[in-house]
Amino acid sequence: MPIGPNDEDLAGLPTAPRRRRGARRRRSSESSSSNVQFTNPAKRTAAPTRRILWVILGSGALLVSAIFWMSSARQGSSATPAHIAEPAMPQVEKTALQAKAALLPKLQPEAAQKPVIETASIESLLAGKSESADWRIARLDSNEAVLVIEFPNLKEQGLAFNRAAAYIEKKNSRRDQVLSDADLAALVKQSGDTAETFYYGHDYSAEQMRQFFAQSNTQNIALNAQELRLRQILVDAALLQEEVPGEPRTTSLMAPGQQAVISFSALQRDDPATKVDEGVDALRRESTLRHELSHGEFFTRPAYQKQSWAFWQNSLNKTERALFRRMLAGMDYDAENELLMVNETQAILMHTPDRRAFDASNLGVTPSQLQELRQRFERSR
Repeated sequence: MPIGPNDEDLAGLPTAPRRRRGARRRRSSESSSSNVQFTNPAKRTAAPTRRILWVILGSGALLVSAIFWMSSARQGSSATPAHIAEPAMPQVEKTALQAKAALLPKLQPEAAQKPVIETASIESLLAGKSESADWRIARLDSNEAVLVIEFPNLKEQGLAFNRAAAYIEKKNSRRDQVLSDADLAALVKQSGDTAETFYYGHDYSAEQMRQFFAQSNTQNIALNAQELRLRQILVDAALLQEEVPGEPRTTSLMAPGQQAVISFSALQRDDPATKVDEGVDALRRESTLRHELSHGEFFTRPAYQKQSWAFWQNSLNKTERALFRRMLAGMDYDAENELLMVNETQAILMHTPDRRAFDASNLGVTPSQLQELRQRFERSR
């Protein structure tokens, strides 16, 4: 509808002739140029009315635009509207802000935190929960180069360490091959044991564990969950180091310094349905811990290893060494491994208080002869 005065304002006035398009612009131009004034009252009334309506409509449009803009801002829009140009920042101010930002510390992603490993004495290890629900990991407070793992039971311990034991020290296993699951099960059965009783405790140097995991990787052996967890614990505890962190299947391992890992288990009852004795009572638990800790000392204290070698080579005669070698071979240790013979001799002779594990009859000597051998070891320092 054309914008103009109300129909009531035009009532009774003569009807104006119809204009062609563009006639108004020419008529206004002509009037302006000739200074002619309209004398028709209707014309004088219509002109101010049109101007007022145009002002009202223009103001309304501005008001609608303002309301729309404020609504957008209230909704949290931080982007500059496309139709509004963002004011350019002066170059001096921009340079100053860039220089200030360069001085701020750069945020780095937080590094993965390694687990905190407690230190514990022998007494506190023995006084801990007798029936743990999970692995307990600690460093020996008197020798922090020794990492101690207490397992909740013998089965969990066996799953973590038996394959390494076979590779490192069992006599009927090869030193250059890590056994598959089937071959390990056959070796355990051949020894007359179960996965639980293959060993009551374990001890290995960091270097021996490095060799085990490296050989497993070379052979592409699928390690079980406990073995993979053990590997990660040794890395977290810095007994082993990965050349490429986080890539266990492709990276090489290093064993810095002289460190060792030993293990024992919590108390558990014997299973009467089996021929072997899976029971771990307080005496067996303590004897196993002290026996394995002596291996940790052997691996990490050069002076103690020197004393053990001196006893083996100088204090024992050939016949006595043969007694120990025969006894250890009967326990399925590799009798051709001289370092293993020295290490097991010191541990079983001096640090195995449970007579079910070792006494004079196991060695084929009298109790007094056994006591004399122990005295000789003390004098070998």
